[in-house]
Amino acid sequence: LTTHYAGYPGFWPEAAGYELYGQLYQRLCGDGAKRGVKVAMENQPGNTHQLKAYREIFARSPDLYLLLDIGHANINVQRNLAREYLFALADRLAHVHVSDNDGAADQHLPLGTPSKRGVSWRKVVADLKSFGYDGTVTIEVFSTDRGYRRDSLARWKAWWNGK
Repeated sequence: LTTHYAGYPGFWPEAAGYELYGQLYQRLCGDGAKRGVKVAMENQPGNTHQLKAYREIFARSPDLYLLLDIGHANINVQRNLAREYLFALADRLAHVHVSDNDGAADQHLPLGTPSKRGVSWRKVVADLKSFGYDGTVTIEVFSTDRGYRRDSLARWKAWWNGK
């Protein structure tokens, strides 16, 4: 089950917001575990301070998993933050989403298409492998052209296999 971080009321102290999420996820993850369902939280685009919140929430929620969206980690940041998420939460990584963008918006472009500020896919694949990830990946290319999705799959397989 995928969930999304939505922040907390700005007038709350940070600790109260993190505690609320911790309580929410303890309950949700407990109910999910009874039914054989893992609960994951997906990183959102363009929030450079989000990783701090994720560390705090995950520390309070031992059964919560991470869905790492590589494209989201590339938006409105100086560099893709996927590696930072892996350093912080690789042991909780349950699934990965991949799509490309120009660093400005969540465009869900075919992998490897932007000429500037696109995701450095070989580096991302090397990072995933170095942290021991060998799980599922969803290619989130939003296009009616099946060729774009096929090309993205072929590129992903080539990068994953070191080509």
